[in-house]
Amino acid sequence: MRFIRVFSLVAVLAGVFASVAAAGGYTDASYLTPVGRVGMPYSHRIEWKPGTGCPPYGYSFDGGAFPPGLTLSGNGYFSGTPTQAGTFVFYVEQTDNCGPEGQGNSPFKITIEPGAPPSVTTASLKPAIVGIAYLAQLTASAPGVTFQSSGGSFPAGLTLAPNGTVSGTPTTPGDATFSVTVTNGSGTSQPKQLTLKIVEPLKLTAQPPRALEVGVDFNATIAASGGVPAYAWSVGALPAGLMFDSATGVLSGTPTVAGASTIKITLADTNASSAELDLKLVVADKLSLTTTRLKGLRAGRAYAAKLVVGGGVRPLKWAIAGGKLPGGIRFSARAGAFVGVARTAGKFRVRVRVTDSLGAISTRYLLLSVR
Repeated sequence: MRFIRVFSLVAVLAGVFASVAAAGGYTDASYLTPVGRVGMPYSHRIEWKPGTGCPPYGYSFDGGAFPPGLTLSGNGYFSGTPTQAGTFVFYVEQTDNCGPEGQGNSPFKITIEPGAPPSVTTASLKPAIVGIAYLAQLTASAPGVTFQSSGGSFPAGLTLAPNGTVSGTPTTPGDATFSVTVTNGSGTSQPKQLTLKIVEPLKLTAQPPRALEVGVDFNATIAASGGVPAYAWSVGALPAGLMFDSATGVLSGTPTVAGASTIKITLADTNASSAELDLKLVVADKLSLTTTRLKGLRAGRAYAAKLVVGGGVRPLKWAIAGGKLPGGIRFSARAGAFVGVARTAGKFRVRVRVTDSLGAISTRYLLLSVR
């Protein structure tokens, strides 16, 4: 008799569990999927009927056509941004601690309507440099679009990928103007015209730096070319007396100390390119005629006396700037020397001038005494 009662209780409980299982399935709200639109965010949640099965519940795709651009999370959320219009029918498997519950009562259906045609949203492109690898990403008003060139002159050496990447190495300087469209499930955009500026590499050049001299005005232009103005200059330590004008690229001034130095000049442009130039400057001492006395002359005998200078920048030019030479003696403007055979005795005072290649001048009065 006890066995019959236990068996009856088991049978009753089995009937209860069977009734609960039969009552399972997705809620009615789960099947009320909202209509989506291409390019617009979408969200909807499905849910197994509470009180059935063995929670917690899990959900996974189980066949059919799922809307491109959407995903199904494990907690039952459809989300994402649709990329294709149409009506999509599919199944979802529910699992819980009792095991898989199957696909529920019916397949799910989501309708995605076409959205507004996409558009290219890139307003401008950063400049490119001839011979330098280039990379830029075009953008659009919707995800999942396909880019294509639709007219104009696409820059030589560059390509446009379907995902909107512009890449390659430009070969020709100038402004390249071209059109781009994008396409998705809602249609094709109007052409967007873009212009890509392609410039020569940034470069610094300087006129051959001549020697400098203490006390002599100096002026040199550092020329910038290529790149994308405006330019920003950076200059290392300059010789005393010199300055650099970043507005004009002119190095100028009057050196006050002799010596050699190398200046590092750096130039940057608005395209984040840079160029460097090492400029070596040599400042010579001030020109000075250092001969103060001449050796004596003897009438009737050959004579030669070469003058000595310090500093300055060769070549030098000599001249007699005043006074009178002894008869038979001449002054070599090329060699800076008195030569000849004096014919008569006497004292002769002359003024000698020397000029160097930078225009610096030094003069001195010298006495030629003939016995």
